[in-house]
Amino acid sequence: MEYAIDYAKKRRAFGTKIANFQAIQHKIAEMYQEVETSRLLVWKAAWRCRICGHVHYGDEAPDECPYCFFPKTAFIKN
Repeated sequence: MEYAIDYAKKRRAFGTKIANFQAIQHKIAEMYQEVETSRLLVWKAAWRCRICGHVHYGDEAPDECPYCFFPKTAFIKN
């Protein structure tokens, strides 16, 4: 997404930067929304340790926390 924004700021068409066109701004806004939605879904799919706050990404909680060594029951679904 950052590359698209940089490109839109540098590229010129019809004597102006394409970042000034409303259609380009709308496409970049939609891209931002999709990226943020994806990040949120990944974050909500994580397991968080109630003791130390370590975040584990996966389908199920690990057998023990790799940082505080508490058992699987210390993890809650985000």
